[in-house]
Amino acid sequence: MAILEEIQIWLTEEEKTVFRSYPQLGHFIDLPIGGAFSGALAHYLLLKKTVCQKDHEVWFLIEGKPLRFPLNEFVLISGLYTGGGPSEDEIKAQEQNDELKNKYWPTKKSVSLADVAQKLKELSVTKVRTDDRVKLAFLYMVAGFLMSSDSKKVVNPSWLQYANDLNFFTQYPWGNVCYNQTLDYIKTDLVAKFNKSSTTYNFYGCPWIFQIWAFEAMPKLGEMLANKLALNEKNKNGPRCLRWQIVKNPIGSSFERCLEAMRYPEFTVRPTLNSTSKERQRDYYLRMERREDCSDDVIDGLTKLLEGDVILCSVADYDQRYNELRSSHITRDPAMHSRSFPVSSAHEQMIRSSTPVVYHRQHPMPTSPTFLDPATASTSFPTIPTMFEPIRASPPRDEQTHGPTPTFSTHFGPQTDDAMPTASTPTLESLMHYIDRRIGEHETHIKSMLANHEAAMMQKMEEINKAMEENNKTIMEKIEAAMAMHKEPHVLVG
Repeated sequence: MAILEEIQIWLTEEEKTVFRSYPQLGHFIDLPIGGAFSGALAHYLLLKKTVCQKDHEVWFLIEGKPLRFPLNEFVLISGLYTGGGPSEDEIKAQEQNDELKNKYWPTKKSVSLADVAQKLKELSVTKVRTDDRVKLAFLYMVAGFLMSSDSKKVVNPSWLQYANDLNFFTQYPWGNVCYNQTLDYIKTDLVAKFNKSSTTYNFYGCPWIFQIWAFEAMPKLGEMLANKLALNEKNKNGPRCLRWQIVKNPIGSSFERCLEAMRYPEFTVRPTLNSTSKERQRDYYLRMERREDCSDDVIDGLTKLLEGDVILCSVADYDQRYNELRSSHITRDPAMHSRSFPVSSAHEQMIRSSTPVVYHRQHPMPTSPTFLDPATASTSFPTIPTMFEPIRASPPRDEQTHGPTPTFSTHFGPQTDDAMPTASTPTLESLMHYIDRRIGEHETHIKSMLANHEAAMMQKMEEINKAMEENNKTIMEKIEAAMAMHKEPHVLVG
């Protein structure tokens, strides 16, 4: 964040207005500053990575709950473009423009980030043309903040050429470069890093955006390490990174705060972050690149399970409230007038309520998801395809063929209601509750069977013992009779 602070100091108010007017990158000058990046939080998340064959996303397992960091959520947080922009011919033409380098570093073969900072500082004192200082400020921010480069490292020569044209520079899809670099470092093997002599490592890319994404995905964690800002003129039309201010000096170490947050009963994890209708109208969303990725049966199945959940809520305009919807606005009665919004957006509010909430799925769930197929399922996932059967629209269930219809609760509070509402879809928490409850039922049934079996065995043993006693009594009577005959005197006849 020191880079953004320096830019705010070196630019005049007029130049800040010019900086702010450019798309994609201008909003970063209003990013709330004052706190520090939490290396402990990033390290904790990196330790929680799961095996994922996908190239363009990474998954974590936090307190037993899955959490995904994909490109589209990176875009929602950062507001960076990942698609569109200059054509290949325009890029090749711009890479021939060395105006800034020839003007300020004519004798240097390469330009470092420190060189850019020094020149920007000098120009802020000499009051040279505004457009050059804004160009260097954009270059300094991209190379130093979004790509988190070491000050001694060389700035990519192409980026220096792109900065000669601000329209070109601010239309270039920096989100691709930033996300790819961030993802590369997230996926780096930590064991290989610590096999070296040093016990520290650098996190390149944009760890700041990664940290704010973690706050959005785990609201209780964000509450303890940062402040969620109220909507204002600067952040109401911008990406989500403008709504968080990192706490400058949190009580205790941030790692301790992370562990403390996860011990709270209201600690929740949003597996996916859904966009609002207002966000879907903004340039960074419209220019979001749709990437083809390799298949991963387990991850693909988990994605289908987690995505598409919506909850019935009141007619209050969720888009104006952004992520501030509270449990009091959730409709409990399906007969009331209602509309839908993504369930992950109010997860932390409704988990505190014990009132059942009805869920629906935007897209029908497959009858037999492949990742739950007993023939192909991973051993790490429960093979319970029958729990999905009540979801589909189908004729009445034949209990003689399929057995009794499974039921489970659809709310997040204390699990007291096991009746399954019509056409509802279980969430991940509901499914886990269902699994736990069924395991408990099976344990109770087994204990009951063992108790009945033990009672039957005891009764059988009593019958056997009684029969043996009667048999022994009969034998003893015969023995005594025989012995009595031998005791009588024998008379010899001569």
